[in-house]
Amino acid sequence: MKTKRITLLAMLIALSMVLSYLESLLPQVYIVPGIKIGLANIPVMFAIFKLKPSDALLISGIRIFLLAILFRNFLSFIFSITGGLMSIAFMLLFKKMKTFSIMGISVIGGVAHNLGQILIAVFVVNTPGLLFYLPILIIAGTLAGIVIGLICNLLVEHIQLPFQE
Repeated sequence: MKTKRITLLAMLIALSMVLSYLESLLPQVYIVPGIKIGLANIPVMFAIFKLKPSDALLISGIRIFLLAILFRNFLSFIFSITGGLMSIAFMLLFKKMKTFSIMGISVIGGVAHNLGQILIAVFVVNTPGLLFYLPILIIAGTLAGIVIGLICNLLVEHIQLPFQE
């Protein structure tokens, strides 16, 4: 890996962690615990559109791992990694179809993230009744996806990388 690429990935991981921290300072809406905008996913989305798919996985995986060991716990790691991997998988799949805009793919990612987390929650606590929250989580994922998609669209259009992919 070249120095510019390593530096960019390190900066995107650090930015993702800072955005996660800043988001933790925002007041929480307690309709359903844990609903967030997902600001930390902006660098991941940027990587999906400007870098390699493996870079998006790397940024997301390292951020989730570091945040879990520094500030959270193993259970939050399981929830985060499940939502993150499902989100990236769906976004990459739909990006490959070339029929969705950045915002559309972001919405798909937001909904997939919430779907992954609710499915792992049902499995971990063995409570299928948690699926009752799925409609609320789909709405939250859609709204978060719109916000992140708008931001990512601006970044993808206006940021030129110092190397070619």
